[in-house]
Amino acid sequence: MADDELVAQEPELYDCDDCTLLARLQELDGDNQQAWSLYRTCCNRFTQDLGAGALLLDRLTQDLGADEFSDLTERLRLVYDIVAPRKKESS
Repeated sequence: MADDELVAQEPELYDCDDCTLLARLQELDGDNQQAWSLYRTCCNRFTQDLGAGALLLDRLTQDLGADEFSDLTERLRLVYDIVAPRKKESS
């Protein structure tokens, strides 16, 4: 999940042949692989700096029907909850 700049700075820490995340992503079914791929495409520093995540999501999902889009949105929500869990409020 590291960006290209970080990999270039510390390549020894990022060996794709030994990546646990990559191995687990490859084990996912096609729908979940699609959701992870779309998440990584829409949620990166470039798209976030431009504020273009929503636009990109719209452009990349225009061919989906309502049910397919709803399913993908739920998968993206789950990915987002894993990658960026909601911070617990302190009491």
